[in-house]
Amino acid sequence: MKNEKEKRFQEAVREHEAKLMGYAAFLLHGDVSRAQDVVQDCFFKLWQANYDSVKGHIGAWLFTVCAPEFQTTRSAKIKVGLAFLVEVYILVCELDINA
Repeated sequence: MKNEKEKRFQEAVREHEAKLMGYAAFLLHGDVSRAQDVVQDCFFKLWQANYDSVKGHIGAWLFTVCAPEFQTTRSAKIKVGLAFLVEVYILVCELDINA
């Protein structure tokens, strides 16, 4: 038999996962894979949280506490993209166009 914490957690996942996933995918410009990772991290934080501190406002808590996760993930993606562009630029500059 499942304990009370597991029941509350499963109920929160059923109620909020799709909305949180849509929000994450939107903020991450449609990157569903990264959105899934972020949402998983959010629910892990919920599992670790004290239920009394989130009781009655779990949805708001998820979006508020996890918003920085979206920003961090999006910033990391931008940094990786910029690093790639810099590498391409360096390679292009090294080409001998006159050859």
